[in-house]
Amino acid sequence: MKSSEIIPLISRHRFGTYKRLFKQIVPDPAMSNEHNMVIFYMEIQVLHSNFFMPIQALEVTLRNQIHNFQSIHHNTPNWVAKLIREGSCTDGTKDMFIRAKKKTKNDFKDK
Repeated sequence: MKSSEIIPLISRHRFGTYKRLFKQIVPDPAMSNEHNMVIFYMEIQVLHSNFFMPIQALEVTLRNQIHNFQSIHHNTPNWVAKLIREGSCTDGTKDMFIRAKKKTKNDFKDK
């Protein structure tokens, strides 16, 4: 596939960010062509992919640690419901919890 065919698939706007970065890193005008910039974009994507699993593991671990702490602190694994009942959170926060719970239930319904 040609570079000129790949760029619209990435989106010209998004590619523009990488193009600007490429020109800052490689100031040699002889190297500034679409082919090299597409390769640069793809290499950045490979680099980003190396962070996906550690970040995902960190997110899950942090979420679980927050839940464990709140469960101990509030003396119940259902600490969110307790917070809502006790009035320990704002109306906006209560609404957010209720919407999230409803969305989760809907997402796991048998269809």
